[in-house]
Amino acid sequence: MTTPMQGVQVVDISQGYESYAGMMLAEFGASVVKVESLDGDYMRKLGPPFIAGESAAFMGVNRGKKSLALAWDQKEEARQVLRRLAARADVFLASLYPDEAEEMGLTYTRLQSLNPRLIYCSITPYGDEGPTANKRASELEMQGMFGHWRYLGQPKFHITPEPPLRHGVPLAAMASAIFAQQGIAAALIHRIRTGEGQKVAVSKAGALNSMRTIMFAAESEPDEWEGHTIGHTREPFHGTQTKDKAIYWGFAGAEEKFPEFLQAMGLADDPRFKGKAGFNLWLRPELTAVIDAKFKEMAAEEVISLIRGFGASAVYMHTFSTMSKDPQAIAMDMVPEFQHPKAGSVKTMGLPWWFSDTPPIVGTPPLLGQHTRQVLEEAGLSNAEIRELFQKGLVGESAP
Repeated sequence: MTTPMQGVQVVDISQGYESYAGMMLAEFGASVVKVESLDGDYMRKLGPPFIAGESAAFMGVNRGKKSLALAWDQKEEARQVLRRLAARADVFLASLYPDEAEEMGLTYTRLQSLNPRLIYCSITPYGDEGPTANKRASELEMQGMFGHWRYLGQPKFHITPEPPLRHGVPLAAMASAIFAQQGIAAALIHRIRTGEGQKVAVSKAGALNSMRTIMFAAESEPDEWEGHTIGHTREPFHGTQTKDKAIYWGFAGAEEKFPEFLQAMGLADDPRFKGKAGFNLWLRPELTAVIDAKFKEMAAEEVISLIRGFGASAVYMHTFSTMSKDPQAIAMDMVPEFQHPKAGSVKTMGLPWWFSDTPPIVGTPPLLGQHTRQVLEEAGLSNAEIRELFQKGLVGESAP
């Protein structure tokens, strides 16, 4: 079966959730070599959960890759091998800070001199230029700097305010990886037309900033802490527990129907609800508590049907188990499986694309160094060279 990126050769030295970019390329059919240190990507130790000793987080962003265990982070001789790989590749993907790339001889300029057609993609917190380009920054710092904490927690004007919260999802890392994959695809199209490679620099700062779209610039006070809401233009949604399941609901877009909802709930004549709807209701948790108490006496399906009947929004708060059994999730193949050499059959989150003729491939995450010999042989190293690398402790391998 042909794939969209069949024949594209990728060398991926990124670590962490940034590796998601390489995984997307792999599932589009590119041959992606994940070059890891002898200790492996730090994600291999990230957990729980672990499945048969393998990190679920690592497996979730590294499907379909080959793993080469190489001491490139420690030894110049190993980096010489890495440069040989880059000289034959179409794409080089890295998450090195600019000063690290300079120190290791892995800059775009250095690798482009070996391979003028190379697409070199870097993912860093602040990009490759500017006064803070080399500043180390965590996910927490990135979310805080660009205001994504604004929509979590209760805001300062709530009667029960709470501190702002970090998104549980590594938003900066995952978003930058997605934008990196898009940039690489665009650069490959440019190379088809011109034969020229180029550098694609993706910053986590830029990824988070671009996700704010027009709202960040248009709001009258963009730094105001709003808390758990959708922004100035919409009321918040509200999570609650019914008799059997948790749901999420809200009347955004159907505010005029809220009085009818109160009527159906038997609360229309309750003086506490006079003139209260939408955002004003949410600011009064003693009022939402009244509604929540009634919902606890009703089944989730009944509550959802009632709310949707007024043109408002209500959904189940799925767990992984319930979501994977949802008929629509099954129809969209949202939870495919792969066979892992140690963990066996593992359910995973599929990519969102659907292709009529060249569907993405759900690959298997590699063991550390699982493909070391294969990768070195395909890169043109002789048996004597490979044997010497093993003798010097510059490479490692593991059997599947």
